[in-house]
Amino acid sequence: MLDYFMVINDLKVDYNKLDQTYNNIKWNKQKTLLYVNPLKSPVKKERDKQTLTWMQDDFWIHKPSPEDYEYKLVIDFCKQYGVYEFLSRNTINGNVLGPTWCRYGAKTRLGIHKDYSAVVSNGQSRGCWLAICYKGSQPLEWYDDDKNKVGEVTYTVLLSNALKFHLADIMNTGEERILIRTTFDQPYEVIRDRILKLK
Repeated sequence: MLDYFMVINDLKVDYNKLDQTYNNIKWNKQKTLLYVNPLKSPVKKERDKQTLTWMQDDFWIHKPSPEDYEYKLVIDFCKQYGVYEFLSRNTINGNVLGPTWCRYGAKTRLGIHKDYSAVVSNGQSRGCWLAICYKGSQPLEWYDDDKNKVGEVTYTVLLSNALKFHLADIMNTGEERILIRTTFDQPYEVIRDRILKLK
């Protein structure tokens, strides 16, 4: 399944420290933007000859401070494994964006999908992210291009090829899911191979 994801066992997470951040978060509600018809929606737009689906979901984010535990944890890992230079950056000032808390509430309506909009670099979608699962017992399911299930994984830390079809089934389980997610501006294979080389 290495074409789809790689479990990261070398990133040790102190959940007591994450709890300290979580208990003080002021969440910002978002609209989710998904490409290529994961669910039928009454609101559709055309852009770049692809169908975009906007959903008014139970989706919230929080950007941690560079002084927060989780920010330092992810940045230090990326430096250790030689992928810091590939972290997504602010297009205006060039600063590293760093991790984001992503909270998918129990009402989230999210079907099998690819994260085409996860990372866009020079107009090209890169679709690679590193995630720490803070809450949510649903496995992350993976599908081929015909949407046949090919595998699943339950993880603490995962590197994901988000340009493969996947699903964490919040809609049917009704269980909130919270991730700390960091994106890269290079394809999944580049990040995966760099990490494997330095393991």
